[in-house]
Amino acid sequence: MAQKIFYNLFRSSDMSFGVGYTPQGLYPTLRQEGKHYDKWKPVIFELRDGILTDYLVNDLGWELCSPLLRSIIDQNASPSDAYEWLENIVVDQDGILHTYYALHIPDRPDVLDEEWTDYGYGMDGKISKSSVVAPVLQRSKLGDRRVIRPRGCGTTFLAEPIVKAIRKAKCTGMKFKKTKVRET
Repeated sequence: MAQKIFYNLFRSSDMSFGVGYTPQGLYPTLRQEGKHYDKWKPVIFELRDGILTDYLVNDLGWELCSPLLRSIIDQNASPSDAYEWLENIVVDQDGILHTYYALHIPDRPDVLDEEWTDYGYGMDGKISKSSVVAPVLQRSKLGDRRVIRPRGCGTTFLAEPIVKAIRKAKCTGMKFKKTKVRET
């Protein structure tokens, strides 16, 4: 059964929350769309400018999740969800190592409503389907998925049951924005 309500996952605006930084030379493309990782070498992040959170903002733009947040997502995900957890290390200001997991969704489903989604412009000045500005999900394409990152979209979406569980557990470091889901 298709989920009724989805939310974009965003970083919190609370300035007391820290940020994870990687050594120079690493790029967000280290983790690639369409690629599955059987072997993964953990990336080491250094926590700066605040406290650890369950959803840790970082210089690679990854969805970096604490073990608690990972557990909540796993417990509330659908069997149709296809994601991987890539283990990483965060070193806090006291030098203590913490295990965090990057939520990696290698296969991006075609779940956007092409008619209602707003797209940005490419380098050629033409509208580009790979540059989603304001996504609108299409219910008939969602199935029973609960954790998705649509093709061409830089945002991860979570279904309402997952968001409710995250809020109940009082996880830190993130906020949610309700996303448009169009009936078709």
